[in-house]
Amino acid sequence: MIVSPIVPRIAVITTHRSLSPAIKRHFKKTPQTITIHYLNLKWKHVASFIDDLLEELNDSMIIWAIDPEERALVNSILTYHEASVIPSIKETLGEELNKAVTYHPYLALTFQELVLKEVQKGEENEEAPSFTQEPFSTFNQTEKDIVHYLFNGYKTEEIANKACISVHTVNNNISRIKKKLRVKNKIEIVKRVIEVNRASV
Repeated sequence: MIVSPIVPRIAVITTHRSLSPAIKRHFKKTPQTITIHYLNLKWKHVASFIDDLLEELNDSMIIWAIDPEERALVNSILTYHEASVIPSIKETLGEELNKAVTYHPYLALTFQELVLKEVQKGEENEEAPSFTQEPFSTFNQTEKDIVHYLFNGYKTEEIANKACISVHTVNNNISRIKKKLRVKNKIEIVKRVIEVNRASV
């Protein structure tokens, strides 16, 4: 049985109807009520469907299972509400569902880099981030360097190479940065940098 926070319902929204049996099997012994909802991206009123569905599911932990090719949906999903987003790949579905529940809201690695690049792409005309404002002014130089590289869309391995440190050290610093900023993932770190820099202009 997977470990999950106390919530009355878990709702899985997927763009692939064929995943329903695998999702039901995975959650067979889970104490919560599980509901599965299908979203057809070809429907004319997708946005209003999502609005209505979210209103209905307001007391549920929401997990989206979408195709990696549908990554354009991720920004919209995260704008709408707090949710876990995982790839709808049958071979890894069970493992990803466990993470989606245990670490909710969880964004699968498949989508993290894509979203970081999207965030950065939208900020191409921004200057390099300033670290003179709170809370960044208390960061040590390694933490500032790592935030700078994250802001520019570098992957963990690339940051390790750029900063001449191990991947393990990069991950430890990212964990500390997340605690200091009270955020849950790398995307939120980048968003916080953008917010602080905009506020200081």
